[in-house]
Amino acid sequence: MRNLQRAEDIPPAAMEAGIEWRWTTFPNSSTASKRCPRDQLRRYVGHSAIRTYVMGERAFEQSATEDDLRSMERQVRDAIRAGALGFTTSRSPAHETPEGRYVASRLASWDEVRRLVGVMAI
Repeated sequence: MRNLQRAEDIPPAAMEAGIEWRWTTFPNSSTASKRCPRDQLRRYVGHSAIRTYVMGERAFEQSATEDDLRSMERQVRDAIRAGALGFTTSRSPAHETPEGRYVASRLASWDEVRRLVGVMAI
């Protein structure tokens, strides 16, 4: 939610009221989205979400370790297999958390981005 609040200008109260947060991974979210009234819902897996899921608070402060990268690759691969249309990331300096820190994807090295984009070739 912190990654979306300022980057997409969505108030947390609106997300809390409108979204039942019943998932932790993209494949779990696919199950949850099937309960939505839309027949043609299509989604991308977001870099900041994956990075935050794998690294926790370190995602906003540190470079990913090799273990982090392997885990993120696995999460992206699982998301693609679960129906994600692709992988998205942000390098925009305007995308910040409510605390004024960059969203997690902004701290990623270009090598990290290349590795995660490369997973889509499965």
